[in-house]
Amino acid sequence: MNHSGACAWLAYETSRASGFSPAAFAADSFARTIAAAPSEICEDVPAVMVPSLAKAGRNLPKVSVVVMTYNHRRYIEQALDSVLSQRTTFPCELLISEDCSTDGTREVVIDYQRRHPQQIRLLLSERNLRSNAVVARGIDAARGQYVAMLDGDDYWIHDDKLQRQADFLDA
Repeated sequence: MNHSGACAWLAYETSRASGFSPAAFAADSFARTIAAAPSEICEDVPAVMVPSLAKAGRNLPKVSVVVMTYNHRRYIEQALDSVLSQRTTFPCELLISEDCSTDGTREVVIDYQRRHPQQIRLLLSERNLRSNAVVARGIDAARGQYVAMLDGDDYWIHDDKLQRQADFLDA
């Protein structure tokens, strides 16, 4: 379902050495919103893009998209298609953090990963965690300069969303 709402942007300037905690970040992410992007860059879906802790290097994605999902079988294909249809001038990766769904969501994300092995990395729970650890592990696994987060029951309506948001953050 495509939720309406404001687009939240975070600039989280810290490092592992200064005590960065992905779990604390995930639990408190919206409380740390420090600036709102212009409305023309936002979409109907709330989104968060934060500088990640990835080291600069060759072949690293500029944006890591983290999709968190649990029992989103009815929606996950539309969510993943909206990410895979993004048009960018930079490399992106898609991390799917799946929390041991019981409705067939896991099978769908495994199928997508098999069809897009260069773009999709799976983070699968052995048991249902029911916690922000599902979000935190996605953020921790991200290799991009920025992290965009999307719930498995949401989707993006513009195929240039990531390009426009990264351009805004780079300006």
